[in-house]
Amino acid sequence: MKKFNLMLLLVFALVLSACGGGKVDDNSTNERLAETMFSAIKYNDVELYKKYFETMEDVEWKVANWEGFNGDYSRRFHERMGDKHAELLERIRSEFKQHGFTDWDNAEFDMLTFQEADNSGHKLSRFNKVVFTDGDNGRGTISFTLMYANDNGWVISTFPEFSNYTKF
Repeated sequence: MKKFNLMLLLVFALVLSACGGGKVDDNSTNERLAETMFSAIKYNDVELYKKYFETMEDVEWKVANWEGFNGDYSRRFHERMGDKHAELLERIRSEFKQHGFTDWDNAEFDMLTFQEADNSGHKLSRFNKVVFTDGDNGRGTISFTLMYANDNGWVISTFPEFSNYTKF
């Protein structure tokens, strides 16, 4: 009986691991951060969305580590924006809805396109485009202007923007 239960448990674990999908929470690379931000939008998860968004500590890290970076604009930006993450997350979901996309349950991350750059040897990812499929011959694109690597992994410093949604 124990062998049967163990075998059933192994088969169940194998099936679950083969299914893939699910929420991603990883900022180890710019690609993984892009998948994470897509997951936050897909699952409407404000806490995950905020987790890797640039903080004032990240701005101060840029001031200390990037050549020629003046943090005044970034500091004012953070002061003005406060905690509007939920509002901004809802805005992008609403923009996709206005363009005919509503089925986030079937949306799947497809790829990230970006332009590599660096500042003082620190990696940047500019003009990021997160491309996803909708499970019904549609394709969407979300833009993030800038992501960068710091001592804690990759962070995003700009809000997501609706870029495109096309049904084929």
